[in-house]
Amino acid sequence: MSIRLNVDRLRAAAKERGHTTDMQIAAETGVSGSTISRLARPGSTQKPLVDTFHALGRPYGLSVDELILDEDEDEKSHTVAA
Repeated sequence: MSIRLNVDRLRAAAKERGHTTDMQIAAETGVSGSTISRLARPGSTQKPLVDTFHALGRPYGLSVDELILDEDEDEKSHTVAA
């Protein structure tokens, strides 16, 4: 199982507060913009720390669970049954 940042959910919550760039999210969360970009990159092999999820979610009212994207489950949800 591969765990990644649900960047769509993070960016949607940030946008509600007027934060539309990774640098604005970084300023609000204390997580560097380069870390956010690396975590958001498709195929990223960087494994985020739980503390990073906490830092990213806290200012936007998101839980760690809301920020976790299980790629295996995500792929299954996009598979159409024949």
